[in-house]
Parts: sequence; C-alpha cells; structure tokens
Amino acid sequence: MSELFTVLRDMYGDRAVPPEDILVPDWHNNPLFFGAYSNWPIGISKTTYQNLDAPVGRLYMAGEACSPNYSGYLHGAMESGELTARNLYKCMEEGDCEQVPPYGYGYNQTECVVHR
Repeated sequence: MSELFTVLRDMYGDRAVPPEDILVPDWHNNPLFFGAYSNWPIGISKTTYQNLDAPVGRLYMAGEACSPNYSGYLHGAMESGELTARNLYKCMEEGDCEQVPPYGYGYNQTECVVHR
C-alpha cells in the first residue's frame, strides 16, 4: 500500500490520499462470471462481430463483446443492447427479421474493425 501511495503522491501531489484497500477481482471463481470476459485480439474482423451478434433462431445476442466500436466497455453494452432491441422490435412488430446465412457471415473476409 505504501508503494501505491508513493505513486499517487507523485501523480497528484498533496491532493493524494492513502488508499484504504485494494480489490483484485477473482473472475474465475466468481459464480456470476465463471471467468467470462471479452478480450478480443487486435485485428479482429467485422465478420466476427456480425456472427457473434447474429440471432440464433429466436435467441438474440447483446453485450459489450458484441460491440465493434466499444468492445469491453459499458458504452459497448449499451450500444449493442439498443441495436439488438431495435432489431428484435422490427422482427416482432414488422416481420423484418434478420436472415443469417446458414454458415454465418462471410468467414473469408479480411476487413478489420478500426477501434477508437
């Protein structure tokens, strides 16, 4: 803790306060997560996101991992959830349901997503 406080003091000067505790999450043993998180490699294709986000029958997917713009962030979860809600509404109310190709979206594409 003292080493951390030294770093904080170097960064913030007299405004720094000593930390009271540190939380290191143990995702692999947490029963709500079981080690699940998204951590996409650099250069992941747009096709991967399309396939992850594609509905499987009546099951629609959403979440931060499905967001090509903000993967891994709360903004990504919100963006993905809103898009999925709009798509689900269009399917239920207007009969305009996404038709996913039988083997998913183009696995031979090499187009990469540009992350912000």
